[in-house]
Amino acid sequence: MPNEQGVSAEIEARLAALEVAVFGAEPDAAPRSGSIDDRFWILEGIKTRYPDDSVVAYAGHTVADDERVPGPVEWQYGLDARTILGAPWEDTATADALAALASPLRLRFLQEILRGTDTPAALAALDGVGTVGQVYHHLQQLHAAGWVRQVARGHYGVPPERVVPLLTIVLASGGIA
Repeated sequence: MPNEQGVSAEIEARLAALEVAVFGAEPDAAPRSGSIDDRFWILEGIKTRYPDDSVVAYAGHTVADDERVPGPVEWQYGLDARTILGAPWEDTATADALAALASPLRLRFLQEILRGTDTPAALAALDGVGTVGQVYHHLQQLHAAGWVRQVARGHYGVPPERVVPLLTIVLASGGIA
């Protein structure tokens, strides 16, 4: 039976080999914040895991100490491309979820809610928004589509399971530079 030091060294060597396989370089060369767009590190991981399949996935991780983004939230989801293309895109839930995001004002509300402005009165106080009644109308549509929920009386939040998908849609829209 190997001693504790031998097992530890073996585990460290296996971990280093895994990091090289995942990140394509030595562990210190792993992508860090500010350089995540330098390489296709997520794509390479998908291709390694599913070399013979067409896969579409999204993932994200937010931390609690970043005041601009709610957290902690971790989320990943993926499907093979055939399943995505085979599903009815005109399905009411899919169309409703995307339609709710089709309003610039509703997108702004989601952004503000994620930033901490979470009451209809506070949202109505923003420049160019309108009345509290109009805010409630938009929040109702976002709620029906699952993008917001009431977290306390008069306070709204984006459900944790929708934060990364929402950020992914906004990023994928091409409007963020």
